[in-house]
Amino acid sequence: MRHQPLLSFDEHKERVVVIDSLSKTYSACGLRLGFLVSRNQELMEKVERLGQARLGAQPLAQAVGEAALRMPESYYETIRQTYAARVDRMVTSLGQIEGVQAPRPAGAFYCMVELPIDDADRFARFLVTDFRADGESVVVAPGGGFYADPASGKTQIRLAAVTEEASIRRAVNLLEQALACYPHRTS
Repeated sequence: MRHQPLLSFDEHKERVVVIDSLSKTYSACGLRLGFLVSRNQELMEKVERLGQARLGAQPLAQAVGEAALRMPESYYETIRQTYAARVDRMVTSLGQIEGVQAPRPAGAFYCMVELPIDDADRFARFLVTDFRADGESVVVAPGGGFYADPASGKTQIRLAAVTEEASIRRAVNLLEQALACYPHRTS
């Protein structure tokens, strides 16, 4: 199926708003530079007034954004391959842990991981306060905060493949050790 931009549908032009940022697309996490586009003239006039009164992108962020937009496509292809390899390492490693379900994300560098535990919030605290293997632990994001209904992520954590593969392997190994000694496993 061919991609068709939402803004190209004339019959919906008053209802479509596109909001995006350069942060993840251009590997610039933390960069506070983005855009809002719509063909709804009334909305855009209000956004422009708000922007004139309250908002203004930092000059440094603008310079970084401009540089990112000038990078050759080959740079981004390398980045895509790097993240694909990291995600593959993370998902493959997680899949080797008994009771863990880690679906391969489609187009992202993070995934929601189902664990054989009673409560992801409790498990995340356990990792920080009670678990150490050779003086190390791992920090995870409990899954509940990523759902409209937090109960949907009660036994899930969100992991991101944002570091080199060796660190991902080590983090998954630590996670496996932590699960083995976690007192509130469900299976």
